[in-house]
Amino acid sequence: LESGTYSWRAGLGYRHNESGIQASLVYYSAARFDVDGILTLPTANGDRFDAPVYGRANFPQSVRADLALTPAPGWLLSFAGQWSDWSQ
Repeated sequence: LESGTYSWRAGLGYRHNESGIQASLVYYSAARFDVDGILTLPTANGDRFDAPVYGRANFPQSVRADLALTPAPGWLLSFAGQWSDWSQ
């Protein structure tokens, strides 16, 4: 099987050591994968089965936000959220 695509991501992060706050925001670009080729599978009798395969998968753009707080020694509160543009 053969496939190829490209995508990119960009992000920002912040850390304040005295207060124990960490935050990040990351953008992921959309990506589309097209797969084309021959899928070869073994059979029970030792032969092989070749099947032509074509497929496409679309992954939408998304944004992820993370926040981590250290309210006391030995404690970590972590929050995360992600939005994906599945309307495409």
